[in-house]
Amino acid sequence: MAPVGSSDVPRDFDAGTLCLQYLDAPEDPEDLSGWARTHLQVRDLLPLVDDERRDAQTLHDAVSRIAAMLVVGGAPSIGDIARLNRLADQPDLAPQVGAGGARGWPIEVSHGQVLATVARDAVLLVTDADHDRVRRCAAEDCDLVFLDTSRPGRRRWCSMSRCGNRAKVRAHRARASGPIHDVDDRPT
Repeated sequence: MAPVGSSDVPRDFDAGTLCLQYLDAPEDPEDLSGWARTHLQVRDLLPLVDDERRDAQTLHDAVSRIAAMLVVGGAPSIGDIARLNRLADQPDLAPQVGAGGARGWPIEVSHGQVLATVARDAVLLVTDADHDRVRRCAAEDCDLVFLDTSRPGRRRWCSMSRCGNRAKVRAHRARASGPIHDVDDRPT
């Protein structure tokens, strides 16, 4: 089973859950800070330490394999579940009430807390009844994975503005070109 995720993520891609969005975090754990700022709105992260660097890669790989199994209706491996549980057992981000009653995070956040938050989200996904709605984008050249949260459960594309639109353009062009008739084949 090939791992999932892509570095070419459309701006409006909504994976439906934080752990699947994490699959499209930069491959380099050093870039985890930018991903956390974007997806969790954390402001200041403490410097990345070696254990967190290793854990970032471990979590990414485990969530990738788990998502690949969920896409095909399979069960995650015992090893990946153990890795997920170990990381989810760490202290996660604790929300706080900020200025004006807005939800926020502590001023200083560790990368370990970010990883534990993602791991706990993955635990919720695996144990949720909707885990059978994890899908891979229907475009042949896209490997993004998402949780289909649409009411009818028929979402096909990672993003309508990217893969969905390209598929519609291809279908339109195929219809517009229609069958090719030879001049002699025209009805008289």
